[in-house]
Amino acid sequence: MGLPTKLVGDWLENNLAYAYDYYMDLKAALLKKKLKYYDFISYSVVEDDENVKQICVQVGDIVDIEEETEGVAYAQVKAIVTHTQNDGKTYPFFIFNWFADTDRTHNILEVPIYVLQNISDQCWRRVYPIMHVNRESHVHFVHHCTQNCVVTQHDETAHRFFKNNFLYNAV
Repeated sequence: MGLPTKLVGDWLENNLAYAYDYYMDLKAALLKKKLKYYDFISYSVVEDDENVKQICVQVGDIVDIEEETEGVAYAQVKAIVTHTQNDGKTYPFFIFNWFADTDRTHNILEVPIYVLQNISDQCWRRVYPIMHVNRESHVHFVHHCTQNCVVTQHDETAHRFFKNNFLYNAV
């Protein structure tokens, strides 16, 4: 994935410190630098003291998140990481690559076209506590292939995707 196993004062450490401060109200310098990565995470979300939802997310999944300015935003889970804070507790976080709506639709398929944030794009914060994913996602994106894509492998430099509006849950 190209992500470090130790915090080194870069965008990842800055994003993690912001997530602790802004979302979890834990204000402190990050003294512990080690990160652990995972392929998937499973946790329960309790609503109204009785309704419990089981959430399972793995690296590569696309999640939809309620966002303050855009309503619903979409992101691909780039990594699932834990970090031990100065208080000795270990906290899980998601590292996201966000989808940006291009405000364009495909002229034949008539579906929205999105662009996936690449690793060097730091316009949006990328590290979030797991509380930001509080429901199973039902959104699907399809890679917009280029001539460099082959049957077994998509071109990783092509960041365009179609939002598939035609998948429905069977009743």
